[in-house]
Amino acid sequence: MKKIKFIFIFLFIFILFLIVSNKNKENLSSNTYAIWITRFDYSSIHDIHQIVKNCHEMGFTDILFQVRGNGTVFFKSDYEPYAYELFLEDSNYENLGWDPLQSAIDFCNIYDLRIHAYINVLPGWKGTKDPPISNGNLWSKRKDLFMVDFYGDTMLPTTGWYTFLNPSHPEVISHLTNLCNELKNYDIDGLHLDYIRYPYDYHLSAKEIYPYASEQELRNRSNFSFDNISLNKLISKYGESWTEKDMINYKNNTISDLIYSMTSSYNDTDIILSASILADPVESRMLAGQDSVSWVKKSLLDWIIQMNYNSSKFNENLKKITNELGIRSTKDHLLIGIYCDKDNSSIKNEFNKIKKSNCRGYAFFSYGLLFNEHKINSKGKEVKKLILKNITQ
Repeated sequence: MKKIKFIFIFLFIFILFLIVSNKNKENLSSNTYAIWITRFDYSSIHDIHQIVKNCHEMGFTDILFQVRGNGTVFFKSDYEPYAYELFLEDSNYENLGWDPLQSAIDFCNIYDLRIHAYINVLPGWKGTKDPPISNGNLWSKRKDLFMVDFYGDTMLPTTGWYTFLNPSHPEVISHLTNLCNELKNYDIDGLHLDYIRYPYDYHLSAKEIYPYASEQELRNRSNFSFDNISLNKLISKYGESWTEKDMINYKNNTISDLIYSMTSSYNDTDIILSASILADPVESRMLAGQDSVSWVKKSLLDWIIQMNYNSSKFNENLKKITNELGIRSTKDHLLIGIYCDKDNSSIKNEFNKIKKSNCRGYAFFSYGLLFNEHKINSKGKEVKKLILKNITQ
């Protein structure tokens, strides 16, 4: 009798072990593995097919597919022109003849990947040359919609940096909201927002435009936006004697309000709303108007993706964001981004640190660092090994 009882107890424990084991495997395999596909990674339908196929074979679950760069788009829009780089130089830049976003959606359906339309929100142009023709690009026709620095000058783009639209301007808010609403016409799984902040770091490239400026002047050139609309809104809320703290609060509220405007029509959909965020949540609130933790806590966004790219501060920034979010929100809403320009050992170490954080998943920047001409490179092989091993554990 005791022997039979022992057998039943053993079987019960064994079955329970299998259930827990399978549940753990299910939790691991349900992690999100996302990858950024920038606009520089593709120029044809063939490129997009290869990208989606390769991402499927890597084990990725989600593609963040860029469809807006700097005032031009990679989908059919009534508000911004197609990206000039997709055309031949002697083109009229009007009829592309194919739709990059729709092509990516079609291939993602074939390979069972979720696709998020990824947009640079506030950038309006990059480079010291103006757009090749004025066919709807805002930098060509509406420079009054762009940020204004401490000295009252319009923010100028550099060779390697953007000029930013003013998130306080009603016409900018309406314009960006219209672009996001257009994307609802596509069968996308998500909308992903990048550069949704104030460009406090503009001083790092502004020397090209202001070669004789002192460091302090460059810092002032990176302090936005001192246009009349922004200042009037600031004064209306905080009075003529507003403080630096008031300005910080104003910027945080302005960016949060912009997100609400751009995404409120998505509330009745299953489309995942996400954003790329700066690594340090404290610094991002103080300098960039990016109160990313509140975006989750106020249900403005479903996911935030921390661009945790600085290896020396990786642990520190990971701890900051998870502490602010808490255990539950970290598990449900946080993805950690790895910048794949580093060596394989560093990529592996950061992947394992993310795993221990119990966050929702991983995001890798970017496809172009893992593939050369669509051929997987050493870093790509390391990432593939890490993902597939994690899925099968």
